[in-house]
Amino acid sequence: MQTLDWVQIGFICFLGAMSPGPSLAFMVSVAVTRAKYHGVVAGIGHGIGISLWAFITALGIAQILMTVSALMSIFQLGGIFLLIYIGVQTLRHKYEFGLYVETNSNIRSMIFLKSGVEGFLLALFNPKIAVFFIAIFSQFVRPDTTFIDTILIGVLAGLIDAAWYSSVAVLLTRRSLVSRFQAQESLVRGCSGALLIGIAFILGVKAILDLT
Repeated sequence: MQTLDWVQIGFICFLGAMSPGPSLAFMVSVAVTRAKYHGVVAGIGHGIGISLWAFITALGIAQILMTVSALMSIFQLGGIFLLIYIGVQTLRHKYEFGLYVETNSNIRSMIFLKSGVEGFLLALFNPKIAVFFIAIFSQFVRPDTTFIDTILIGVLAGLIDAAWYSSVAVLLTRRSLVSRFQAQESLVRGCSGALLIGIAFILGVKAILDLT
């Protein structure tokens, strides 16, 4: 591949990461209702999921998966239920330490790891990501593309995605903003949980309409 191709791929991946949607809503919710490092880990997990989609797209596997409507429906339902689950847990104050000052025990908690897993699963169960990569990478990936280049495409996409969402988490948890969030923690939790459930509902309705 030429250098220009890599620059274009990087720029497109960045635009894709910045686009609003369930992933951005999830990252914002994690950052403001749990803690900064949970948002960072969730962003890294999401980036790993993006790398996986980019990798299987470059290999041509995603194109095959997209032709199996039943499989894509399973992915859609998985993403919808995951958003509902996270939204409900947010509303129920499952993540009790939330916005408060983080300690080493917080960082070592199982919820810390869970944030990363949720970020990964949210990316994995989003077939629209596959559509995005198929539409974009078709003009870059050629029959003579090497296996190393294929891996690098996935790594680049994942790094850009993780860097973007981790930056969002850091920016949203600046001290000046955290104090405001703490003052209205119940409202922040309620809005975050309701937003995730609302997005899941919209995606569910759209999925039903697509089937009819």
